[in-house]
Amino acid sequence: MQPVLATYSIPPERVKITMSGPVVPGAPHRANWYVRYSNNSRIIDAVSADGSVVTISLGFGSADPGPNVVSYSPPPHDLVSLYGGEPVAAWADWPILPP
Repeated sequence: MQPVLATYSIPPERVKITMSGPVVPGAPHRANWYVRYSNNSRIIDAVSADGSVVTISLGFGSADPGPNVVSYSPPPHDLVSLYGGEPVAAWADWPILPP
């Protein structure tokens, strides 16, 4: 399972990631996530998973020039396929589309 789309929205500031299949509902650990948007690495306030969408609520961050991206790097492997039960593999620098 992998991401297929990541979008940024305001207000409130958040990134929504559409996965290639549904994941187990819950609150994945926020330390597993990294978001850079508008040349800032963002503080992850909260993460939730519902259906095939993972929503990341963002706080302010610090300067970090570069493209708008989201990354997922377990362990713990807490993002799990709903039907197969296998953990979602890590990925890096998935592009985030603007609102």
